[in-house]
Amino acid sequence: MAVKSEAFWVVLLAAACAAVLSGFPCGCASDAQSEAETYYNQGVDRAENDDWGSAIECFSKAIELNPQSAKAYCNRGFAHAQLGMYDAAVRDCTKAIELDPDLALAYCNLSMAHLGKGDYDMAITASAKAIALDPGLAEAYSNRGVAYSEIGEHAAAARDFTKAIELDPELALAYSNRATVYVDLGLYEKAIADCVKAIELDPSDAEAHSNMALAYARRGDREKAMRECTKAIELNPRLALAYYNRGIWYSENGAYEAAIADYNRVIELGRGDAATYVCRGNAYLWKDAYDIAVKDYAKAIELNPECVLAFRNRAVAHYHKGQYDKAWAAVKECQRLGGAVDPEFLAELRKASGREE
Repeated sequence: MAVKSEAFWVVLLAAACAAVLSGFPCGCASDAQSEAETYYNQGVDRAENDDWGSAIECFSKAIELNPQSAKAYCNRGFAHAQLGMYDAAVRDCTKAIELDPDLALAYCNLSMAHLGKGDYDMAITASAKAIALDPGLAEAYSNRGVAYSEIGEHAAAARDFTKAIELDPELALAYSNRATVYVDLGLYEKAIADCVKAIELDPSDAEAHSNMALAYARRGDREKAMRECTKAIELNPRLALAYYNRGIWYSENGAYEAAIADYNRVIELGRGDAATYVCRGNAYLWKDAYDIAVKDYAKAIELNPECVLAFRNRAVAHYHKGQYDKAWAAVKECQRLGGAVDPEFLAELRKASGREE
C-alpha cells in the first residue's frame, strides 16, 4: 500500500517571515503615510507572531492610507497565503509587482500562492523572476524546489533546495523539503540526515518529523516511523499527512480502529482525497465491516472515477456480502481501467457466483 510523499509544499508556507516581511519605506511625507507606517509595522509584528488575521487587518489599513505601498500588498499577500487564501494572495502580489516591478519578494510570495493553487509552472516562473531580481533570495530557490518536486523533477528540486541551503544555512524548511526529495530518490539516509538538521534548527518543525517518518518507513523501520509521525502530530495536530501515513502503518500492523481514527482525522481536516477513502475502506474491509467499506470505496470513486484500487477492493467487499453481480461489475470496471485482479480472487468469485467471466 503506497504512502503519500507528495503535497509537502505546505511545509514551505511557514517559511521565515523575517525574509519577506520587510520594513516600511522611510521618509513619510504626510500624517496619512505616518499612520500607514504604524499600521504596516504592526502588521509585521502580528505576522512574526503567526497572527495572520490581525496582520491582514493591519496591512489593509496601511494600504487604505497609502495605496502605493507595494510592500504592504506584498506582505498582505504573504499573510493571505498562510491562511490558504491563495486567490487573494495572487491578487495582492500581482498588485505589488504592478507598483514595484523590481520587488523580488513580491514574486517570491506570488510563487507561494501559485504553489497553494497547484499552479506549479506559474510558481516556477514567479520564482525564477524573483531569483533574477535577487539571486541571493534563498526562499525563492526553495519555492521553486517545491514546484519542481510536485511535477516530478526531483533532481532539479534537489539542486534548488541545496542552493537555498547554501544561501541560508539556517533555513530549516529547505532541509525538510530536500529530505522529501531524497525519499523519492531512495536516498533514505540523506533524507534522515536532512530532517535531523531541520529539527536541530527548528525543534517545532512538525513537517520534518513527518518527512523523517516517511524515510524510516521506506527504509523498513516502521517503529521509528510511527514514533516520528506521532511526534509530528503532537507538534501540529492539523498535519493531515502525518495522520494519513500513521493510519497506513496502523493498518499494516492490524490496528484497524486506530487506523480508522487517523483517516477520520484526515477527512475532518479537509484533506480526504480518494486515497484516504480507499485506505479507510480497506481498514473496514479487514474488520469485516463490508457495508461501510463499500460506502468508502464509492466515495473514493466519486472523487476519482478512475481509482482502480477502489473498484478492485469494492469487488472484494461485494463478494463477502454475497453480492456477486455487483462484485463482477466492480471487477469489470477495474479491468477496463487497466487494473489487474488477483487470479485467486477471480477463481473464488467464479465458484461462488457460478459464472465464468
